[in-house]
Amino acid sequence: MPHVFFVGGIEKVELFKEAGSVSVSFAVVPGNGGWYKKDGIDSGETQTNVISDLNGGVLNHPIDLHYISSSSEGWPFLVVEVWERDWDGESRIFKGCGSVFLPATPGQHILKLNLWRPCESGGMAGFADLVLPKIPDIKKVRSIITNPHIRPDYQTETCGTVLVKLNTVLNGFKDNGCLI
Repeated sequence: MPHVFFVGGIEKVELFKEAGSVSVSFAVVPGNGGWYKKDGIDSGETQTNVISDLNGGVLNHPIDLHYISSSSEGWPFLVVEVWERDWDGESRIFKGCGSVFLPATPGQHILKLNLWRPCESGGMAGFADLVLPKIPDIKKVRSIITNPHIRPDYQTETCGTVLVKLNTVLNGFKDNGCLI
């Protein structure tokens, strides 16, 4: 069976609007049932860090995953949600989300995930959203992230980036008749 290793980390987050302490929730999602996670943690949340003007919010959160697959179909992708922590450290404010397919070629890769969030299109509703930001329906946002073909149905705005450095190691694809 072919093996795929993803080793690296979530390096930092940058937001276009001011934010204090942020953390990133993440998940690696296989595209179909032909992918089996052998080792590693495929979801979680980074530590919290304050965004600075010079370096953004440096996180350096490790990713170390080992998958076994019967084909190259259903290649996994990384999903992230950025959260700002309130002053008490308990409350979370949604800042944005994004996703990207993990690299399918061997070697070191730098992934820049563009973050987005739902927004109102304009008028009084847009002004009210600007002045009194509402909490988005996270279940709906997550369904949009994992089903990108429905995203054009929603009005969104770009709100920042997450930088991920990742090494991809492939083993056994050619030997097992799988093409990448």
